[in-house]
Amino acid sequence: MPQYLYDQTNGELYVGDIAELRGELYHHIVNVRRHKTGDTILLRLGNGNLVHTSLHSASDGCCSLLVKSIEECHSFENSLSVAMPLLKGKCNDLIIEKCVEIGVNRIIPVVYKRSIPDYDSCAKKEPRWLRIIEETFKQCMAHDMPVLEHAITSEDLFVQHSCTALIAHVHSSTELNSDLLIGDTLIAVGPEGGFDDSELSAACKNDWQTFKLSLNQLKAETASIVIPAILRERLK
Repeated sequence: MPQYLYDQTNGELYVGDIAELRGELYHHIVNVRRHKTGDTILLRLGNGNLVHTSLHSASDGCCSLLVKSIEECHSFENSLSVAMPLLKGKCNDLIIEKCVEIGVNRIIPVVYKRSIPDYDSCAKKEPRWLRIIEETFKQCMAHDMPVLEHAITSEDLFVQHSCTALIAHVHSSTELNSDLLIGDTLIAVGPEGGFDDSELSAACKNDWQTFKLSLNQLKAETASIVIPAILRERLK
């Protein structure tokens, strides 16, 4: 059963309240999902809590939901951001979908020095990526919808950050361990062909830490999914 993100600027919800939904939410619930009176509808609040409602009525572009119960949910204690390499074709579509399922909080498309796609191609794909995030969020019951940042260059990425900043690098002498994972974390995954030497140099000067995950060299698409999944499980 999908969930729908409820805009709390419309007011707080309490058991017994009637929540009124219009626009795209109304269209999806009534015209796409074809819910009937009495059907259970799940709303996700901005604080992560899950609201169980039933469809009370629907007419004139507005559906009314009766709040039956509110389930208190806790988000991950530490945030996880992924600096995703821009790849050819629809590879980034899959990466973004899986990042939502994994529990990534922020996705940053990055134009590395060895990236092939450029800003123009990324800008054209952003609307599709936002739709993928929203649809995956509905289906996977995530507590938080990830933020998709605008694409940046590696020069903008490899600066000092207030969080733990990590680089997945196959030639690193450091293996991934708990000592590296402290608090909010940003992980940079490189493009096919790896990081440029100047990028690694800039990162090291700004306190980024490198680590290796496997003796094998993973494809950029694989690494962009597997590594965030491992980090999310360890960070919690």
